[in-house]
Amino acid sequence: MRPPSVMKAAEVARIPNVPIILFMGGPGGGKTRHAERVRDALADTGLVHICMPDLIRNAIAKYKDRYPEWKEAALRYHRGKFLSLNQVIIREIIDLI
Repeated sequence: MRPPSVMKAAEVARIPNVPIILFMGGPGGGKTRHAERVRDALADTGLVHICMPDLIRNAIAKYKDRYPEWKEAALRYHRGKFLSLNQVIIREIIDLI
């Protein structure tokens, strides 16, 4: 378990206030393809494409041996289960961006 000060810092971490375009749909539905097209069409605005599955896979690879919540996240992810995205996990994903 992490020290309380680290947990508290994660809870109060400032998440940037930016516009978000969210693409939702089932596997193979073209979410990534459409998100990349929108990003390309709006490239002059500074829009970026953030693929959450890629970020989650990268975070699991980076943190699974360091923190118990990421070890559990890795087990759930590899079983095809939903992840519990608590404040600590969200903050570490954002740090990877």
